[in-house]
Amino acid sequence: MGFNNGLLSNTDNSNWRTGILGNSIFFDGVIENGSIAGLDDDLNGIDELTISVWYNMSDTGNGLLIHDFDGGGFHATFLEVNPDSIHALTENSICDIGGAQTDISGGATFLKDRWYHLVVVYNVSGVFTWINGTFIGTTTCVGGTGTYPGAQGQDFTIGSTSSGTGNFYFTGRIDELGMWNTSFGQLEVDTLWNDGMGIAFGNEGSPLIINLNEPADGLTTNNASIIFNVTLIPQGGFDLVNGTLKIWYSNLTLFTAESKLISGSGSNTTTFNISNIMTGNYIWTMEGCTDSSIQKCDSSTINRTFTFVPFTENDFNFNLTVLETSTQEITLTVTTNTGINIQGADLIYDGFIFSNADRIQFNGNTFNLTKQIIVPQVPQGSGSENKSFFFNITVVNEGTGQTLIVQSSTQNQTVNELDFGFCSDALRVPVLNFTMKNELDGLEINASSNRTTFQETFNIGITEENLLKNFSFNNIYENSSRYNFCTNDN
Repeated sequence: MGFNNGLLSNTDNSNWRTGILGNSIFFDGVIENGSIAGLDDDLNGIDELTISVWYNMSDTGNGLLIHDFDGGGFHATFLEVNPDSIHALTENSICDIGGAQTDISGGATFLKDRWYHLVVVYNVSGVFTWINGTFIGTTTCVGGTGTYPGAQGQDFTIGSTSSGTGNFYFTGRIDELGMWNTSFGQLEVDTLWNDGMGIAFGNEGSPLIINLNEPADGLTTNNASIIFNVTLIPQGGFDLVNGTLKIWYSNLTLFTAESKLISGSGSNTTTFNISNIMTGNYIWTMEGCTDSSIQKCDSSTINRTFTFVPFTENDFNFNLTVLETSTQEITLTVTTNTGINIQGADLIYDGFIFSNADRIQFNGNTFNLTKQIIVPQVPQGSGSENKSFFFNITVVNEGTGQTLIVQSSTQNQTVNELDFGFCSDALRVPVLNFTMKNELDGLEINASSNRTTFQETFNIGITEENLLKNFSFNNIYENSSRYNFCTNDN
């Protein structure tokens, strides 16, 4: 939008209050506001606009954040916030969305003494709204061609209608207000929102907005060459000079830093192709520099991670649903990169370590890793529980002798609770059978005329291991001489 100086009216140092980042400006809702000269010229003829601002209301009255007014009949509301609505780009601004009362907040309610991040974007498709990083919706422009005549003889004001009127003064704090003559999307909004932390911008030699596009955060790959894609957006009207991709090992030792010369004052997307990546975990980010009286360089506010593994997972073989205490076999088949051997593997199942998986090598560089386990119990009465697991695989670089433990992908298995009782539709797997007989003659008791009583405690497990569950049956009376006990099948 160019570089414009601002002027605060009826304020002093006491108006600097704690902001979302550092200090913010407090407006008292009575006589205080700010003005910016030159924005009329910067807005004239544009067909795209983005406004981003953090604000914190001290009361629940109406308040104009950005306004243009000539003291007579011309006025344009660029941004107005209220406890139950947001109005933007109404009346004589670059896009009339249907009058001063058109709400673009999606019906949200805004509380006092709480920080909110608001982004409003205009382009030929309409007006787009984000609140606290979340896309709210699109509003159609009723009129406006992007040609903005401006309020002649008056500056833009922040915090009220104009420097000469007393209407709609904003009460509260405003921080990190920015306007760009381009339309931002979700990536740029995510950068500005920064998980509720915000980013700093807007002064001479101002920081860049840097979007890390690709690869996605947390990427796991066996490709030793990775393409990195980033977008740099300079602020303050300055030109880009260069951009540097920086990659660190997980211990924060620098792996590589590759720079490119970049020029222009607009958004710039560039790529870096990084090769010869070794096995391990990495952190990466982007730094960019703008050309001003003093060169200013800034890094992305967000770092991303990726992992290079020297093998491809071909198949993870296991039962999706199992019973607690049962014996289960889990197999992972992988094909390693050239020059990589697998020394061994441990299965990590729900936090338990099952060491020394069986290792079978076939077809040169393909391996089967298999571990048989007794499935741990789930909490009594839970019914079922999801368990996650993965292999920690020890790989060896045959050329260098380097040994490294690499984690496989994480899988999930549903573990059902083992149940035991009288056979029924739910309990169908026979386990025990008791027949009541007369001790004197050895004949089966006629339970229809002589009810039987059963009392016993069992320790039951699916395997021969000592992982057992306790079931008690006390003084059960039945008109039956036979007691059949079953478990559930899965």
